[in-house]
Amino acid sequence: MKMKRRKIVLPLLAVVVLALVPTMASSGYVLHLLVMCLIFAVVASNWGLQVGYSGIYNFGHYGLFAIGAYTAAVLSMSFGVSPWIGMVAGATAAALAGLVIGLPTLRLKVIYFALFTYSFQMLVYTFVMINIGGLTGGSEGLHRIPSLQIGAMRFNHYSKVSAYYLALAIFLLSTVVLYRVVHSRLGVAFKALRDSYDYAISRGISPYRYKLVAVVISAFFTGLIGAFYAYYIGALGPTILSWGILIIGNAMLVIGGFGTFYGPIVAAFVLTVMAESLSGLGAYRYIIIASMMIAALLMSPQELWRRACVVTAPLRTKWWEHFSNRKRSEAP
Repeated sequence: MKMKRRKIVLPLLAVVVLALVPTMASSGYVLHLLVMCLIFAVVASNWGLQVGYSGIYNFGHYGLFAIGAYTAAVLSMSFGVSPWIGMVAGATAAALAGLVIGLPTLRLKVIYFALFTYSFQMLVYTFVMINIGGLTGGSEGLHRIPSLQIGAMRFNHYSKVSAYYLALAIFLLSTVVLYRVVHSRLGVAFKALRDSYDYAISRGISPYRYKLVAVVISAFFTGLIGAFYAYYIGALGPTILSWGILIIGNAMLVIGGFGTFYGPIVAAFVLTVMAESLSGLGAYRYIIIASMMIAALLMSPQELWRRACVVTAPLRTKWWEHFSNRKRSEAP
């Protein structure tokens, strides 16, 4: 019972802290950095659903992020579509792209699927650079993308507090849905296919159908946060598919740990802040982060997380006992 309460209280405490951040942030720059942390946390956690829980090695995940971002931006800039509708359209386009990727390829062996998704991401990059009909802006990108707005309230990098809370809402929605999926019968099927493929099939689990569901769910939220990114920044370019972004994205997943729920989320916050703090080093920061990723692969992130939990267990237990005693003393 205590463990169950702890699993509920600690995430709720984290949500409360995140909700109070704007009241404690010392500058707009800090808020902007936290918005970027939330964006990458959504991308990393949804990528983790595929790789960590379902055993789907999708190397085109940031291509889905770009599809959501460019779909929303193009619809609003070229066709006058409301940014709110553009958000839904971006998420839907990414989900459909995930479906298109998965339908013909999820029956392939792991290595061929990985190569196919990597090629897909390069295809997205090429499509952006070709700039068909002047829609994507090519290498110059898109500028002055309309922002999300409710009345006089805008959700962009000029109105960081409102943008932060919208990013937090999307992050919480994504996290809750992923948590429910991972801890449902669907999640059990994902893990069975990942850990014991032949046994899972013998128990009647369809690898094709379940993996397709994982790809579509992951793609939807990745496209949604991609659309938000476009409207928040107000500009978009092929740099969102650059090697630097891919290195940081991969590091979030690897250092966070495959098959851990909160690991990629925590790693997204840590590495986003770290990448920004090392920006003065230019391209060398990517070498540092890539080196950390290699070290994590050699040392096993799961083992690091396990040891961290063991080390902090006395502190967490003491905090929980203090919280429980205080709650009992305040009871009438």
